[in-house]
Amino acid sequence: MPGIRDEWMRKLNEHQKRIIGIYEALSKRATFAVMGAQMTKGNPDSNISAAESRKLTFAEIAKFYDNQAVGSDPLEILKNCDGYYESPRDTGGNYVGPVVGYAKKYKDENDEDKNMVGFVYLNFAKAEQRPKVREYFASSIVAKIAQTNLKVNVVLGAPMGGLYLAADIGRALDAQTIFAEKVVTIAADKVKNVREESHLIIDRHDIHPGDQVILVEDVCNNFSTTEQIGVLVNSYGADLVGIVCAFNRSGKLGWANVPVISACDIAFEQYKQNDPMVAEIITAGNFIVKPKLQWAELSKAMDGK
Repeated sequence: MPGIRDEWMRKLNEHQKRIIGIYEALSKRATFAVMGAQMTKGNPDSNISAAESRKLTFAEIAKFYDNQAVGSDPLEILKNCDGYYESPRDTGGNYVGPVVGYAKKYKDENDEDKNMVGFVYLNFAKAEQRPKVREYFASSIVAKIAQTNLKVNVVLGAPMGGLYLAADIGRALDAQTIFAEKVVTIAADKVKNVREESHLIIDRHDIHPGDQVILVEDVCNNFSTTEQIGVLVNSYGADLVGIVCAFNRSGKLGWANVPVISACDIAFEQYKQNDPMVAEIITAGNFIVKPKLQWAELSKAMDGK
C-alpha cells in the first residue's frame, strides 16, 4: 500500500517510493487511510505545523466528497448531500416515519391556520454548503435563463435558502446581487403544530425604480414568499421578471405571469393535518414541524433507527 503523504508533506530527500495524497487515495476507493506524521507532526522543514497539516488534510477530504456529490441528476445530488427525506414504509406499504410540515397554510374547522404536511422534504441547506454542488445548480439555472428572453440586472435572494444560490447566479450573470431579510412576527409552536410567521424587508442593499429583478429561492412550493417579494419589489418601482429555484415542487411553470425556472421540476403530495393519510400519525406525535431543525430525527427514521 502507498503511504499517505500530500504535497505539503513532501521531503527533499524522499525515501518512500510509493506515495499518494488523501484525495487520490479516496478517489481510488480506499476504505481506510492510515496517516502518521501528516496528522501528528506536520512538516517542520516546510514550516507546516501538525495543526495546519490536519486542516489541509480535512480540506482535501471535504473537497473529495464535494466532488463526489455532484452528478447529473439534481435529486440524486441532493440525496448524496443528505438533503432528502422520504418517510419509510412498512411491508404493507404504510408510512411509518414522521410527517413533516410545509410552508403552505390552510384554515381548519376552527378557522385556525394550519400548515400542510407530507411525507417528503427537500432540505437544500444540506446541498448549499458545498461549493461544487452550488455551482452545479447555479450553472443549470443560468443555462435555462439563457434560453429565455429575460433581461435581468438584479438577482434577489430570498431568506434564507436563496442567499448562497443567488450569489452564485448573480456572479454568473454579472448582475447586482441583493437579498431580502426576514422579520419574525410569530414564532414556531411545536405543541400547536404551527410554523413561524414573518414578513420581509430589503434593508441592507439597494433596489431602484426600473430594475429587472429575478427572485432566487431554494425550493418553490406555494409561492408565499414570492408573493411577499413581488409586493416588496414593486414598492420600489422595480419589476419582478422571473423566479428561479433549485427545485420547483409547485407543479407550475409560472406565477402571476412571471416564469418559474428551476434545475429540477418535481412534485409531492401534501395533505391537511386531518386527512386520513396523516391524521393518526400526527395524533401519535410523529410530526416534525421544523424539518431543518430536526433533521437528525428524520435521518434516523430513514435509516430505520
